[in-house]
Amino acid sequence: MMPPIVRVCISVDHRLAVPVAIIVFVCQLLSSPSMKTESKAGPADVFKLLNRPVVAPGMAGVSLFSMGQFSLVTYLRPYLETATQIDVSTLSLVLLMMGAAGFVGTLLIGNFLKNDLET
Repeated sequence: MMPPIVRVCISVDHRLAVPVAIIVFVCQLLSSPSMKTESKAGPADVFKLLNRPVVAPGMAGVSLFSMGQFSLVTYLRPYLETATQIDVSTLSLVLLMMGAAGFVGTLLIGNFLKNDLET
């Protein structure tokens, strides 16, 4: 028997993805507060951030993490299908649990890093 969350994920019509994404974007745009700045920053000021000691390694870390996650999901699916002979619904559940664990880990690591990153 398939878990309910897997049935929901499989039964969702993929043509709804773009309209739902647009609705979510508009809701975020309307509900997010405006952020006032002290000075007007130009496009070239973005590169000045790289002079800060934590920015460049942080960007490199985020880039490597993202590439690793996408590579893992890309190569893990075919491996699990052939090596473990699990069906698509179980594989979807495994990948969903992996993503949820990554989300929870991201939330938890914030508490550990909070004290080190305060200025």
